[in-house]
Amino acid sequence: LTAAEVTGGGPARVTELVAMTFRNGHHSLLRNLHLINDHLCLVRLYTKMSARTGREDRLPEALPAVISWALYQFLAVIRPLAEVFAQALYRDDPKRATIVHMYHTALFPNNRKLFKTEDLSNTLAQYTTRYLGRMIKVRDWRHIVIAIKRKVLRILDVLLENMSDTVEAIQAGHGTSLDWRLYGVSANVIEGA
Repeated sequence: LTAAEVTGGGPARVTELVAMTFRNGHHSLLRNLHLINDHLCLVRLYTKMSARTGREDRLPEALPAVISWALYQFLAVIRPLAEVFAQALYRDDPKRATIVHMYHTALFPNNRKLFKTEDLSNTLAQYTTRYLGRMIKVRDWRHIVIAIKRKVLRILDVLLENMSDTVEAIQAGHGTSLDWRLYGVSANVIEGA
């Protein structure tokens, strides 16, 4: 889950990540894991604006090869065993059917439930503290990623400035206008430099 968040394009909303499935489900629920040209890709559903627009947008994100390989191995080898173990371990649990179904379909199950934003924030904080010497949680991560992309890809931003929405803004779950006003704002912007 953490690797998908930090390597899969724009910063995703955790609620969109944890709701991902790797199998098609009932009631037209489409899986979020796809093989495109020999690469595993996540296709997130952007639902934040669905009440207004009446539709859910699909946001494809390529995963790095090493993450794709690890996820493929996990789903092919470990996940089937986890599903069998869940059936045995939760045999007497009243929520057994729900738990087993989660292991059968959810891309990122967390024992008896799905992950929450707090879970990802804590994992991200643990690793960033250890390797960067600074605690970074999900909210900070969103701002940092957008700021880095803006600085590194400044020419691209200038070229795309007049577009209604950039890929990065959509992947972050908002429009370009909000992206420029609220995310990745540096001291230079505040000081007018």
